[in-house]
Amino acid sequence: MVIHELAGPGLSDALRRRVGDDSDHDGSVTDLAEDEAAIAQLAADHYSARLISRAEYLAARSALEAKITATRRALGRQHAADALADLPRAEEALRTAWAAGSVDRRRVVLGAVLEGVVVGPALGDGTASTLTASIPSGAYSLSSPASSASHRHSS
Repeated sequence: MVIHELAGPGLSDALRRRVGDDSDHDGSVTDLAEDEAAIAQLAADHYSARLISRAEYLAARSALEAKITATRRALGRQHAADALADLPRAEEALRTAWAAGSVDRRRVVLGAVLEGVVVGPALGDGTASTLTASIPSGAYSLSSPASSASHRHSS
């Protein structure tokens, strides 16, 4: 199901969604290092040197943590885009690359394209009653273990 969705223009679409405006990787890495250093300095200014009040420390720390979180997300999107960039566009070639890829490589690709996976309650035989994979361009719902097996090779 994922391979079919990514074949052809799907891969280009996924790349566009992942990269967005976050193409300045080196700048983001520098910003992250500077913001992490600023938090350390902020802690020293409050706890050791007692130059700032607790309220000032908490406000500044909150702003820095928000920037750090945003920068890490941007770097994660860039990493996800890098994982997709070298994949072939044709479905058969994509299936071959998937089969040859390691578990780690597959995990990175899935992380780059899936927004979420929901597994329904187990049936009496231990298989999931439903499986829904959310891909930004749509959600796929496999309603029975038999249909899950027919799509298992591509996810």
